[in-house]
Amino acid sequence: MGWTHPQSQTVGLDLKAGLTNNITLDATINPDFGQVEMDPAVLNLSAFEIRFDERRPFFQEGVNLFRCAGPCEGIFYTRRVGRTPQLRSAASDPRFSRIQAAAKVTGRLEGGAQFGVVAVSSARETGSLGQTIEPQTTTLVGRFVQDFRGGRSQLGTMVTGLVRDLDVATEPFLRREAYTLLVQGYHRFADRWEVSGYSGRSTARGSAAAIARTQLTSVHYFQRPDHEVEYDPTRRSMDGSVSSLSLRRYAGRVRWETTTRYAEPGTELNDLGFVTLVNDMMLRNQVVFSALRPGLWHRRVMAVASAEQHWSTGGLPTGSQAQLHGFAEFTNFWTSTLTYTASNLGATHCVSCARGGPALRQSAQHRVALTFDGDARRALQPAFELAYATADEGRSWSRAAEAGVVARAGTRTSFELGAGYEGRVLDAQWVQNFGSPFSDTTHYTFARLNQDLVQLTARANVTLSPTLSLQLYAQPFIAVGDFTDWREIANPYAKDYDARYSPYGGGADPGGFNSKQFNSNVVFRWEYRPGSVLFVVWQQGRADARNPGTFDMGRDVRSLFGTHPDNTVLVKMSYWFNP
Repeated sequence: MGWTHPQSQTVGLDLKAGLTNNITLDATINPDFGQVEMDPAVLNLSAFEIRFDERRPFFQEGVNLFRCAGPCEGIFYTRRVGRTPQLRSAASDPRFSRIQAAAKVTGRLEGGAQFGVVAVSSARETGSLGQTIEPQTTTLVGRFVQDFRGGRSQLGTMVTGLVRDLDVATEPFLRREAYTLLVQGYHRFADRWEVSGYSGRSTARGSAAAIARTQLTSVHYFQRPDHEVEYDPTRRSMDGSVSSLSLRRYAGRVRWETTTRYAEPGTELNDLGFVTLVNDMMLRNQVVFSALRPGLWHRRVMAVASAEQHWSTGGLPTGSQAQLHGFAEFTNFWTSTLTYTASNLGATHCVSCARGGPALRQSAQHRVALTFDGDARRALQPAFELAYATADEGRSWSRAAEAGVVARAGTRTSFELGAGYEGRVLDAQWVQNFGSPFSDTTHYTFARLNQDLVQLTARANVTLSPTLSLQLYAQPFIAVGDFTDWREIANPYAKDYDARYSPYGGGADPGGFNSKQFNSNVVFRWEYRPGSVLFVVWQQGRADARNPGTFDMGRDVRSLFGTHPDNTVLVKMSYWFNP
């Protein structure tokens, strides 16, 4: 088999200028937003996408300004900019949307107010057959924050807007435009008390086909037979509000917080944000006890007790959790945590488990986790974690162990190595729905999943000189699962666990999977003159799916590293002009 070696070249321009003493402009044309460390490999069996951290320098700088107190920071998720094309369907299709130009202005006004504006234009991306897989997109985000009373009170606002230049191929699938407006603030009083909150409104517009698809996504699932909002294929917009209010005692030996949140079913924030929990009413309470003075065996001790309850906007209980968490730093500077979590207490229901089917009653789940971390001052810092969980009245369980070490050789070199294993059984893992989502005869099927996950992560940072450095990241990942006991929903609201399901498939099993991945990055950085840098990057990726349903560590490792690698070599050279 022949292997191709495509190459490409590009030229870009970065500009950083001080418009005034307190206002800075960052601009770029045709930038390289490549990141040093690749996203970790994961196996996602949930109904929702995985959130990854931002590692691109342009978006990391000044990112705190675009965050607001509490969970409202999900309104602007920078990884949406330059995202993987949403209609990508072939391995040869582009993996990211090219950013043609971006500009960011941040600063502080004379009165102490902070502001920031980000504008980005990303290019139209085409697939292997010439069809549009991501349209040209224009993004604008604005943030304004004013502090009062020496920072003890704050009022802020955020505005986001996104417009896509759709064509015939993309109009039925993607929303044409999306906007959000947020107002947020806090007020501290009586030395150690704070009240905070936010309220936001979102709107997303598009063709009837695109909005119909939005209603069917895991964020909304309007096709659920017991949903509070009826699916409407003629809608051309999604509108909704999110509000939250918190009261907390933030200082002292005993701290306390209570938070409420209300999100309307039509809220859609995922064009520029990352919010998967809407159609939700939430109440959360937390108490923190801290030992402020060192004792005979500890330097610091903290205990946390929290309880959280969720309902749909129609009043259906959709989640509950109680947690006890303890933290201690010992006199030898080691630290340890012990956490017990009880979930799905009482008659709670999962509105996403059946992927658009009826809300499914859940049984209680219990999890205990213990961690130990070594003295961070030492040249070798070990870390350990053990966890055990049980659910579905003992039918589901998991056991996990992780161990790692951070080694420092002087101030210029550090190494990090971590390994983990998890074995788990999920008695009611969703498999597939059969039939029309709007039919009474639809089959919502589940099965018992026996799963093994193994991963190893290595990082190294070597500073050869003040201008020369080398960075390494590598991660092999293996996830193997086998499905048995295929069933479908019979009575989703039954209190008795066995009564919720009935056999499906006539004795057949859904099969299994064996997902193996290896990702690595090696980055050489040379600052050959002040502000001017040469980067040489070598990326390697491997993927293999042979031997589904059976786990054999030695065989699976050989199979993974016996596959043909996907190698990428990137050379980037920048030259800094300083007039």
